[in-house]
Amino acid sequence: MRTAYWMVGVVALAALSGCSPDPEPPPPEPTSAEPATAASSAPAVDLSAFRHGEVPAEFPGRDLGGLPPEPGDEDPLEDKIAWEGLEAVTDFGSVVDPDARASCPSIDPRNDTEAVCAVEYFGETYDYQVTNLSFESTGLTDGENDYGYVSYNTALAEGPVVRDQVEAVLRFKRGTEYVACDMDEIVKLDIGPDRPWGGTSVARTLATGIECRAVDPRTGAAITLPLDVYESGSPSSFD
Repeated sequence: MRTAYWMVGVVALAALSGCSPDPEPPPPEPTSAEPATAASSAPAVDLSAFRHGEVPAEFPGRDLGGLPPEPGDEDPLEDKIAWEGLEAVTDFGSVVDPDARASCPSIDPRNDTEAVCAVEYFGETYDYQVTNLSFESTGLTDGENDYGYVSYNTALAEGPVVRDQVEAVLRFKRGTEYVACDMDEIVKLDIGPDRPWGGTSVARTLATGIECRAVDPRTGAAITLPLDVYESGSPSSFD
């Protein structure tokens, strides 16, 4: 969940200051598997059941550089919140969808207390929930707009789990080229507050119910690992 504050002019809602999300405790620093020597015998598993790819030289982290430009101070409040929703969904999936779109209904913070924005990401729709909308007037007006501060909370009810990203992390963690996760290309994961979150207070984790397999480069044997994710969406269970 994030809390945002904007100074705006109503009706035009021209923002005069930006918002920033509540900081999220970072997950433990990712490390790769120790360098492995090739197995001395042929693999004990059928490699055709796995997806082959190079082991990443670095942890496959997020790259949000492909997102559209963030709306400016003069843009409507709805556009600002829609962009925040697009950023939140993309951040969870760790992969930019160049065709992604986000939109919010018309929002009047003097009268509205909540809204639901929609983010289209790799063909799925994700609700970006806006709650506790409020407007605090500064008493300043130009005759057309009342200026003041808008505050609100936002949260995603579901987040995207991207197979290519998950398997890239698994290759890095296990130092293997052969992996396979039993999942669709994109899985829409319920991340609501009612889910049984585990982990610690510093780094909460959630079981997805997805199983992944990797070929141990030392022995040629297959190992099975459950896929758990941090609140940020990054896999947490491949060490």
